[in-house]
Amino acid sequence: MKITQQQCQSDLIATDALLRGVAVISYNKDILDKQQDLDTLADLVRKHGIMDNKATKDLETQIQQMSSQVREWVKQAGFKDMTKDYAITVLVEEIKT
Repeated sequence: MKITQQQCQSDLIATDALLRGVAVISYNKDILDKQQDLDTLADLVRKHGIMDNKATKDLETQIQQMSSQVREWVKQAGFKDMTKDYAITVLVEEIKT
């Protein structure tokens, strides 16, 4: 399973949710942003010969954990084919009583 960011039906749902005051988290985008940060950090570490790569390992661990969470959610949603791309969008709404 690849993590990519493409336009899909969840974009329409996210737009509608935002218009209704519901917070939206694009989990795919969060993973892609972390991967880009990791790539940039790895380039800086190599370029400047920095020996402490704890931050690199921390980012790698975060990406692995998030990717594992995505796989679990995809399985829970009933999808069987892990080779396809899936968009993960989380809606968060405060319950007002």
